[in-house]
Amino acid sequence: LRRFLTSVAEAFVQGVDVSWPALFEGTGARTVDLPTYPFQRRHYWAPDGSASAALTLDSRPDEAAAVPSGTTDPAGQLRQDLLTLTATEQIERLLGQVRDGVVTVLGLDADAEVRAEATFKELGVESLTGVELKNHLRSRTGLHVPTSLIYDCPTPLAAAHHLRDKLLGRPQEQAVVRTDTPVDEPIAIVGMGCRFPGGVSSPEGLWDLVASGVDAVSPFPTDRGWDVAGLFDPEPGVPGRTYVREGGFLHDAGEFDAGFFGISPREALVMDPQQRLLLETSWEALERAGIDPHALRGSRTGVYAGVMAQEYGPRLHEGADGYEGYLLTGSSSSVASGRISYVLGLEGPAVTVDTACSSSLVALHLAVRALRGG
Repeated sequence: LRRFLTSVAEAFVQGVDVSWPALFEGTGARTVDLPTYPFQRRHYWAPDGSASAALTLDSRPDEAAAVPSGTTDPAGQLRQDLLTLTATEQIERLLGQVRDGVVTVLGLDADAEVRAEATFKELGVESLTGVELKNHLRSRTGLHVPTSLIYDCPTPLAAAHHLRDKLLGRPQEQAVVRTDTPVDEPIAIVGMGCRFPGGVSSPEGLWDLVASGVDAVSPFPTDRGWDVAGLFDPEPGVPGRTYVREGGFLHDAGEFDAGFFGISPREALVMDPQQRLLLETSWEALERAGIDPHALRGSRTGVYAGVMAQEYGPRLHEGADGYEGYLLTGSSSSVASGRISYVLGLEGPAVTVDTACSSSLVALHLAVRALRGG
């Protein structure tokens, strides 16, 4: 029966007219709602159940229609309009252009919510629709919008700032200024985030641990899926076994809030724990320094991370079904600094250093050199 139904389905997708009620008569089969759109989590089907009401590539309005007739320089006209607005109003105006583009290329309702700080990936704009969005914005603004827009500017808000900079130039406070800083100029550490065995999750906790002389060694965690009993062997040197029952562990390492960082639970599961911890501690370090992490988006802030490979998770050819696409980035230590830059929208250098035991020291040295070099 399965083979028969499969053959009928294959014939249907090839254009053969199939009488579905007759095929399933007497079987108790029934129709069900189609899954909601994966990003917006709403139904996007016409009331009669068809998809005919959705905009398609061919049925979308003519892009050129957005440019008023007789306007030979849409970029010039838009530039003049923006000069009459405040900086905040300029961004709002251009953000509206970007939002309209997202609604158009995704075929959403005109009143659909397009969050300014959601990534284009979260909104459902990927490679093909990203090119369509670029074409849409080119026709509306008259600017040469790069094909890589959704990657260079991963959110609608970042795209709006990019358009403003192209139209009016980069604001003076964002201009790149190189300075000749003395090599002995002190570098201040203004924020810190940390995780250490013994339940330490803050600089204060680390101080208390050291000052009180607490023993941070503990039994093996029980929430990692490890065969704790099977790991132990009193004989040292047995492959795949350990002759100790305790160690220094981060017992909260599994409590990673993937959604907060825009990461799916499936991707988070195959991420090297170092990548997860770096995301958490980087965010905390900024907050403890009194810096709004969102305020750094688009800035030349750099990320220098000292990381050693741990061989976390399976090899690429051993990946479990459904996780293969995340194994490479999840297990590559070189990705660690880039993840922080991507989540925070930073446009400075992103460097991951692996020099064995000196990794963190070398990363700190490179960061200091970068600051002194302007």
